[in-house]
Amino acid sequence: MLRYHGRKYREATTPASWWDPIQQKLKQDPDYDLQDVFPDIRGSVVDGRLVHDDVPNFNSISSSLTDYTVLKFMREVPLSAFGDDLDLHNRFVGVNDIKRTKELAAAIAESNEITPLIVVVDAEGPYILEGGHRSSALYLLGAKALPAVVVIDEDDF
Repeated sequence: MLRYHGRKYREATTPASWWDPIQQKLKQDPDYDLQDVFPDIRGSVVDGRLVHDDVPNFNSISSSLTDYTVLKFMREVPLSAFGDDLDLHNRFVGVNDIKRTKELAAAIAESNEITPLIVVVDAEGPYILEGGHRSSALYLLGAKALPAVVVIDEDDF
């Protein structure tokens, strides 16, 4: 199935081993709270990096989804939730995108700071709505988690 990742349609690659237990809980209990899956980060550090307060392109949520819930507080999302989709060569085809992501990774490594992403969760698992280059840069740096505003796509559950 093709899914929208940032501004590109790609084959979904959410690892079954990560999402399947959560999906089973949702089937058994439709009121299962996904807030428990993505812990809030009321502090300002994720995976050793200082998290900025601003969230770019927040209006893309309402532009992309019709019935949704934005989880309260910034959340920590494990990179393992995205499988190999964050690998540069799986995500980007243009040389400029790959170069830009490598430069961004170097800037993140130097500053040890990160701007939050926007992650949407639908019935098939999480995907990145905003922050594709940042997520791939974190992947290059070996990060284990990323900071994000997490949005539940209610139309898809």
